[in-house]
Amino acid sequence: MAKMNKRAAEILRAASDLFADKGYEGASIRNLAAAVGVSIPTIYLYFGSKRNLYDEVCAHIFSEHRAAHAANLDLEGDDRTRLYRYILSIATDLMSDDRYLKFAHREMLEQNASGLKKFSRRAFHDAVSRAGEICDRLSPERKDGYVRIYVAVTLIFGLVSTLRAGKYLHPGLNKMYNAKNMTKHVLEQMFPEVNWSGVDRKKH
Repeated sequence: MAKMNKRAAEILRAASDLFADKGYEGASIRNLAAAVGVSIPTIYLYFGSKRNLYDEVCAHIFSEHRAAHAANLDLEGDDRTRLYRYILSIATDLMSDDRYLKFAHREMLEQNASGLKKFSRRAFHDAVSRAGEICDRLSPERKDGYVRIYVAVTLIFGLVSTLRAGKYLHPGLNKMYNAKNMTKHVLEQMFPEVNWSGVDRKKH
């Protein structure tokens, strides 16, 4: 991709909206060019191909959220609190940003190898590795923090996706569609050896 400049950034923003609404197959480079007011060759000049543009959109969206999530690992507090804040920030963003949730769904469904590798490297690996180290300190006898943090994030993603339809599945599920409730529930399941009582009453 050519060096990012104002025009490339405009294309990326418009493509984010288009792909979020239409998906990869439904989005048209012609429509994108018309929306931005550029020629089709201009888009290919900056991004090379439709697939590369889509991958860049995903990496950009996930990178934006990664920075906010990872910041929680640096806040004051003990390891238990930092891990709670980290998972809570992921749950909150998935619940509040439909575009973020939609792209996460599409990447999981498509299993696009190039895209998954790109946004894993740019958006997840560093923060998840650090969170995994916290997990290992919380459960030093297990030393499987890296795996458990991925499972915890996957559970949060699944709960957010499923419980959005909770009112149609069972009325009792509605109270679970809450970022704090989901976060504490997942952490209690993944780390039963840690006392999580009161962690959600701290200031976040």
